[in-house]
Amino acid sequence: MDVLITGITGGLGRALAARLAGARITGTCRRAEVTLEGARVVAAELGSVDWAPLVQGQDVVFHLAAYVHRKPAGLDEEAAVFELNAGSTARLAQACRQSGAILVFASTVAVLEGAEPRGRRAGTAYGQSKLAAEAAIRREGEAGLRFAIVRFPLLYGPYGRGNMEKMLQAIASRRYWPIGPSGCPKSCLAFDDAARALIACATDPAALGQTYVAAPPVAPTLGEIHRAAYAALGRRLPPAVPGALAVALALAAEAVLALLGHRARLREQVETLIAPAAYDGGELASAVGFRPEVSLHEGLRGLADWLRSRREAGKR
Repeated sequence: MDVLITGITGGLGRALAARLAGARITGTCRRAEVTLEGARVVAAELGSVDWAPLVQGQDVVFHLAAYVHRKPAGLDEEAAVFELNAGSTARLAQACRQSGAILVFASTVAVLEGAEPRGRRAGTAYGQSKLAAEAAIRREGEAGLRFAIVRFPLLYGPYGRGNMEKMLQAIASRRYWPIGPSGCPKSCLAFDDAARALIACATDPAALGQTYVAAPPVAPTLGEIHRAAYAALGRRLPPAVPGALAVALALAAEAVLALLGHRARLREQVETLIAPAAYDGGELASAVGFRPEVSLHEGLRGLADWLRSRREAGKR
């Protein structure tokens, strides 16, 4: 099988490439000097890449590359988010339709945030841009594109740059204190399981033309995540700060920083952390039989080991 993976050097891209061992893999990333065993890696800027020659001859295209993990600082950056996430995806979908390749798109549950009764509109520029990307793919689907869309919750694992990785790094450096309520549900998925979900959708005809959420049957709670994270690092879990107190402290800290001429989003970060974020992956399970295999404890231990090895390599 000939496969193109955009964003191959990210955590999900590496996990996917590892599970596709034996396939002829081409991957894209932003830097030409990056190498990855078992894949041909080419440099490609999302905003300017010509997809047609990259897609030609591919059986499946896994589109993972995106503008993510950074909040736009202004209108110009927000426009860039839409160009990179929606505009580039629309061009890729057209190229896939013209070449006959199956397109499997890694989307996000952020498209469900702030849903409105008429014409769902996500609550962040990132979510809105991914929702627009989904719409562009479906339009090409009406013209013959074979596709599947997989919406992911919080993903984590080696080479990740998201909130779970940041939390473990902060715990390791003693810059993190758990915040309640501990019973708040938080869907999350290890990169290896996310890769399995993408492959299932690429290889099962029942998934074509569909949009799914990939999530564990039961979302772990914030307290369970904290316990697993501290255990993975060999640290003792301290008592959690109540959510209301954490919000008040964040507001006070923002006020002090404002007096010093600094802007911060501490309250927003705290409120995001303690807000429920559970998603139902039942439809994907029913359609293609996908079930997560990596437990929370196993996934966080693997992530902690990888972070530890990176720190030790840096010291040498």
